[in-house]
Amino acid sequence: MIPTFDPAKDELTIEKWIEHVDDLAEQYDWDDRSVMRLIPSRLKGHARQWYDARPRLAVTWRNTKKELTQQFRKSIPFQKLFKEAANYESLPGQTLGDYCFQKLRKLRSLDIKIPDKYMIDAVIGGITDANVSRAVRSAQINDANELYAYMTSLSELPPKSDKVTPTGKKGSDRKDRDSRQRRSNKWRDVDKDDPKSTDKAVENVHAKPRECFNCGKEGHFARECSEPRVKCEKCKRWGHLVDKCPQENV
Repeated sequence: MIPTFDPAKDELTIEKWIEHVDDLAEQYDWDDRSVMRLIPSRLKGHARQWYDARPRLAVTWRNTKKELTQQFRKSIPFQKLFKEAANYESLPGQTLGDYCFQKLRKLRSLDIKIPDKYMIDAVIGGITDANVSRAVRSAQINDANELYAYMTSLSELPPKSDKVTPTGKKGSDRKDRDSRQRRSNKWRDVDKDDPKSTDKAVENVHAKPRECFNCGKEGHFARECSEPRVKCEKCKRWGHLVDKCPQENV
């Protein structure tokens, strides 16, 4: 319930952390002893070391928070926080709900009034996948909290492609497109009213390359060959030689 405070991190200043503790104490009616019992486990790093090394243990929360403020007060430049919030973008494989939460948290930590429509635009603008970004924008959400709820219901961002072409498309996509184009070209000259034309197109798409047993060249069958016909010495038939004979060896 009480957030952690670590002086080594810029996520939460000591003033903000104390404000959180005071708000919770007021909301849940904690007395001074209850607060002092709860806060040690929420202090991390140097803050916990400082707490454990205190010369006096029997002190009040009022005195403790004054000493904490004196020890760990630091000024975080607004420019640093603003730049961090503005430049934060989604990561490959990150859940959209987590990205939205982190982006909104960074924007709100600026401690300035930002209208929801601008925060929503900043969140959507930081989605690195163009398709996902368009899908979220098309939802036309006007409330930042509703945006978080909506993005939590979506899946995670796709992982980053290993190989990307200069146009931004995956290499495999280009190969698939070229393969589809080759198949399309084979059907281009088909006459729908001519059964023979359709049969020939099917043959072009699915059959192996045609090979002539008469001359040994590809591109036609023996019956279409313009070369002098040859005769098989094995089966005594015309149109192929012994090495191309379909008759099984005896």
